[in-house]
Amino acid sequence: MLGFRRRSFGSSASLAAGVITVATAISIGVPLGRVAGYFGGIVDAIIARFTDALLAVPFLVLAMSDGLSIMRAKCLMHSPQGSETARQP
Repeated sequence: MLGFRRRSFGSSASLAAGVITVATAISIGVPLGRVAGYFGGIVDAIIARFTDALLAVPFLVLAMSDGLSIMRAKCLMHSPQGSETARQP
């Protein structure tokens, strides 16, 4: 029974970390994509270059630089994907 308790506690912590990461990435990426799609032009170009720059940085390099936690790095890495999805018609 002790092994089950440990696994269930560990899985709940992992699940919470995953949900928080995805929720944060969506809350950053979708508004950026909506703003880019609504205004278009120069605003769209600036946001697109910003997301391209984030996608160009490898995840582990971002996680190790400046002492970012793995969770924050994942949020930054998944934000551009939400932005790209939200800005398409």
